[in-house]
Amino acid sequence: MKRYSDEKQFQGAVLIAEDGKVIYKGAFGLANMEWKALNSVTTRFRIASVTKPFTALLVLQAVEQGFLKLDGKVTDYLPDYPKATGERVTIHHLLSHTSGLVDYPDIPGFEWNRERLFHTQEAMLKEFSELDVKFTPGTDYRYSNFGYYLLGVMLEKVTGKKYATLLQEKIFDPAGMKHTSVADNKTILDQRAAGYFLSESGYRIAPPFDTSIVMAAGDIISTVDDLYLWDQALYTNKLLSAEYRALLFKPTMPEKDNYAYGWYVRLPGKHDGPNWARHSGTINGFSSIVVRLLDDKRTIILLSNVHGIKTIPISDALKKILYSGR
Repeated sequence: MKRYSDEKQFQGAVLIAEDGKVIYKGAFGLANMEWKALNSVTTRFRIASVTKPFTALLVLQAVEQGFLKLDGKVTDYLPDYPKATGERVTIHHLLSHTSGLVDYPDIPGFEWNRERLFHTQEAMLKEFSELDVKFTPGTDYRYSNFGYYLLGVMLEKVTGKKYATLLQEKIFDPAGMKHTSVADNKTILDQRAAGYFLSESGYRIAPPFDTSIVMAAGDIISTVDDLYLWDQALYTNKLLSAEYRALLFKPTMPEKDNYAYGWYVRLPGKHDGPNWARHSGTINGFSSIVVRLLDDKRTIILLSNVHGIKTIPISDALKKILYSGR
């Protein structure tokens, strides 16, 4: 990791665990370059799309409790949603990225020109729901941030609680995650890292970004220690029963992609090497990945405050080291 840091390929915090024990933690680079504040293992980072496994967990909790159904249609829970798509797209489709719904890059200029502006739920739903699906739902795989945003809206609708409140009550508190929250731009958080971009000319501050456009698709801020607590809770019934936990890691369309419910997975018979579940993310000055090596209860967590860090190759290299003795 020091070599990656020295070569400006990684800046942030890392945690590696094996069979319930942390075997390595480290931090590299600066949490705030203006103040020369160092990153530490307790620094808080935006985790970007690693939020999606949390959203999937909340959805399955809601299914288990009878608030939602996996085969329930969008219009069952949001009756004002356009029927042309809302009656064809189900909770299952949204969880598995098989809905065919558009993504933020499909709106010209949305990501880089308008992501700094506040968007109400009504405005987000109006803009994206009026666009047709890219294919018949359930027939293909296409990653959609809006699909997970929509899951967050439905969770709020059926429970009567804000997405942030659901996270706190249903996941953060039960797992003991005391340094994890949604990443709104108003709350002052201790040890919160600033985000940066890196180019040939050096580092630059990430531009302003309003979290209202991501919500359930990428709005969490956390630490490596807290994410490890969540990882360990996923091996128990603390957050979800075994029956529904199994769905989190079951590929929904293996012939097309290896996405399950909120996780990319590699399971027996499909590849050489250890079985794993992982999700990575990148958002406005931050990069992240959580890798769960399911057979041995090994975990790799990388959080960075630099945009576009190659977290998958780095985690693959760490995985090889973990298994080099076999």
